[in-house]
Amino acid sequence: MKTYIIILSLFWIISPYGFIFAFLLLVNQKMVSLSSLRYFDVLISLSFALLAFTQKSHAIDDTDVIRYYESCRVFLNASWDVIPLLLSEEILTYTFTLVNAVIVIIFKDVQLISLFWVWIIYYFYFLSFEKIFVNEDIPLTRTNLFLYYLFSLFGAILFVKVTDTIKSAAAISVFFYLLISFIYGTKKWKLLLGVWITVGIHSMVLMLLPLFLYKRVTLRFLIFTLFGVILLSPVINLMNILSLFPINDGFMLLLQEKVAVYATDQEGVTKRYIVISIITLLYALFLNKQKQFSKEDKYVNIIFIYLLIMWLCFNNATAFVRMVNFAHFIYTFELIFLLKYMHKKSPQFVLFIFFFLITNFQMTLGRTITGAYRSSYMDNSIVKILTSSVFDYLSYKTFF
Repeated sequence: MKTYIIILSLFWIISPYGFIFAFLLLVNQKMVSLSSLRYFDVLISLSFALLAFTQKSHAIDDTDVIRYYESCRVFLNASWDVIPLLLSEEILTYTFTLVNAVIVIIFKDVQLISLFWVWIIYYFYFLSFEKIFVNEDIPLTRTNLFLYYLFSLFGAILFVKVTDTIKSAAAISVFFYLLISFIYGTKKWKLLLGVWITVGIHSMVLMLLPLFLYKRVTLRFLIFTLFGVILLSPVINLMNILSLFPINDGFMLLLQEKVAVYATDQEGVTKRYIVISIITLLYALFLNKQKQFSKEDKYVNIIFIYLLIMWLCFNNATAFVRMVNFAHFIYTFELIFLLKYMHKKSPQFVLFIFFFLITNFQMTLGRTITGAYRSSYMDNSIVKILTSSVFDYLSYKTFF
């Protein structure tokens, strides 16, 4: 084993969050092999998972993750006999609830729910882009790796959002891993099994199934349809449309009832989310014009299908905001091809990186300090976050 791997591994135990910055320094100074990156991806994912483990709610109404903790409290004194009952009652979130029950029954700690699912969110993200780096021949240069990790960790992925709505964030992370595996030839039975498991984490991934049709639609059709939907977005509500389908019983009836609840959300979308979606659209158009996607146009088609679904949800704030918050795969698709084809000092490249880093910082600030709906992580103390060991994180109790 290489010396720098041993040193960084020991440093991770002493300071899991400080390790992230040490890792960024490493990839900026030294060529790192793909096998070493796979190992570091595990540790980086665990670092963010440990920070999520310390989450406290400071909102007037408890944040989503606290409600998950409350719902899983029943498993603290439960036996394995509860599993068959869960599988018969939890029709919509069968995977999410089953995994949570197993974790709490074994370890007797509901906070481990956050640790597990946030690790899943980050690790499946890294697995996905590892496939893209290899199959699209993206050079693993020091600059490329540094910018990819910097952008991913502090630009694309909104930690404060994924740690709150872990259910939908985890489902989307696994879903995109399945989509990218499908692009590069995974077996159909594995894909179908994976999608079934993912739907059981959060059923919102059903809205993303059209992404698998990226080969069957033309880019011209997608662009014209998207602009038409954007123009009509104030009067279109995808949730209302879905709630009209005649369904009588079973899983789909429960799903439709849930959709009907979302359809009543008439709260407006803030300008920030509109700007993010427009920037994403403009860069997709720019990259396509510069012929910077592969010949099959698979990623540009996926980006436009995702944006189309997103804007169909514009008239429903909850759905639209979640589609923007969890579009980190879409943003990173664009980054990958900017890395491959564009000069790193070009204005377009610098603006792209800068925009997402600043936006992420602003949203983190609002979600932890200035906003009404906020949480703290390790008491929001930068000193504690950087100097606490793995054992300090795991001994930090926020829910009793």
